[in-house]
Amino acid sequence: MGVVTTKFIYQQNYLFEFLLTAIMIGCIAKPKLLTALAVGILLVRPNERMDLMVPFTRVAMICLVLMMIINKNRIRKPLWYTSDKYLFIFIAIIFAKTLAYNPADMVGNFMYIFTGLLLYFAVIWFMCNESGIKLFYCSVAVSCFLICLEPVYYHYAVPNGSDLWNMFHIEQSQRLQAWGMWANPNETALIACLGTANILFITSRCGRSIHYITTVILVSFFSFVIFLTASRAGLASFLLIFFPSIIFIKRKSIKFVTILLILCTIIISQSLTPERKDAEGSTEARGELRARGIQIIKDFPITGVGFRRLRYELGSKPVHNTYLQAFAETGVIGGLFFLIYLFVVGKNLYALSKKGSPDGINSYLYFMSGLYCSTVFYYLWGNQLLSVIFFIIIAQIVSSVMLLEEKKSASV
Repeated sequence: MGVVTTKFIYQQNYLFEFLLTAIMIGCIAKPKLLTALAVGILLVRPNERMDLMVPFTRVAMICLVLMMIINKNRIRKPLWYTSDKYLFIFIAIIFAKTLAYNPADMVGNFMYIFTGLLLYFAVIWFMCNESGIKLFYCSVAVSCFLICLEPVYYHYAVPNGSDLWNMFHIEQSQRLQAWGMWANPNETALIACLGTANILFITSRCGRSIHYITTVILVSFFSFVIFLTASRAGLASFLLIFFPSIIFIKRKSIKFVTILLILCTIIISQSLTPERKDAEGSTEARGELRARGIQIIKDFPITGVGFRRLRYELGSKPVHNTYLQAFAETGVIGGLFFLIYLFVVGKNLYALSKKGSPDGINSYLYFMSGLYCSTVFYYLWGNQLLSVIFFIIIAQIVSSVMLLEEKKSASV
């Protein structure tokens, strides 16, 4: 997708580049601010949207490393969560197999995983407190809004079929999509789901009138984005964010409103979602890719084809299933450790949700459980194995669980 330089909401600005770079460097002594800024940059990915002089993703990573070195005495303990050992084993398996079978991929795979892992530890070490968590949620919510805003704007602001309109839509199906890493309707829908969850987190922890009003507006906006993407996986993931509220909430009035919201969303979705002319063909094509992915697992059950190599085996096409990707690329053992990690994280979150939040804000836990359910379901339809957004979502869940467990221990 070529870079268009006219009539965009987001335009190249040398002063903005200079100021943003200066702010990142200045925030090295402020771990929370720098981490929140880095999260935003890695989500929005401005260099994939505009032809900028400053490589902001690299600058953000360098600043995070310097921040950790300078502020090493402020790193919280423990250094990682108990379930992280399964993630570390999974990553170790990836590096061991890459070194043994695909050594030329070692640097690329290391940088790919290191980017997300660095961001994860920045959150765990420096933002695992009340103010840090809220700042983290705000950064993610604002980033998701910025990613979704421009495609929706041009959906209505320019004529159907124009160059600007086509840049943010799939030509045949006319489904909405963002840019760069998110230039796919399903990925754009995932961003909208993540934005919805973070708005709900902020509201549940703050709960002022202005937050409720903002929540109604932004959740409506993100839901509309999902409808415009016509993503079936995105719509189901959006509804799953609210699903745990039905299970855990005991107040009948709140449960009724939640169920009503979900039902209304399902009912009106058909009228708001563009016609999917490619639905049958898309399902058939994905079925063929997954069948080939399963065959690859059978052919390479121990070694796998190598991390981030499955796409080459499928003719440069994604398999559209993170779990299948894990087993096909890292072998059965690697895939099992990935599943165990997700299971243990979910198990700890469920146990905490069942007992209730130590600070009495149970709705916050319900929506966090909803994000988990939404994410593990989306992995059935998208490729996000150890991606940046994978680590951001895991960081949100794990840091929240660690903070609430810490509060629970302090109250005993």
